[in-house]
Amino acid sequence: MSVYKRWKHHERLAMKILGGERNTEKGTNVPDGFIPNKENPWASVENKSTEELPKWLRSAVVQAETNAKPNTLPLVSLMENNGMHLVVLRAEAFREWFGEFRK
Repeated sequence: MSVYKRWKHHERLAMKILGGERNTEKGTNVPDGFIPNKENPWASVENKSTEELPKWLRSAVVQAETNAKPNTLPLVSLMENNGMHLVVLRAEAFREWFGEFRK
């Protein structure tokens, strides 16, 4: 699968999981990705695709899942020194926890 096709496939999959639509408009002020709709105005998603996620990140997700108690959401907290703070989880865990979002 070409890089372009893989990227589009990943974007479509993310939009399916999150209940959004791809923004196919072109223009400098129109972000590509998620268009919130009336039933689902809660998220703005930027999709990124890579051949392989870093092993340390994959390991951290597995560790969070292994250590998670029943009925808890396994998350990885990533923080730069004096910088950005991110929370990472599997898309499947997101969908199971928050439910399937529909248009």
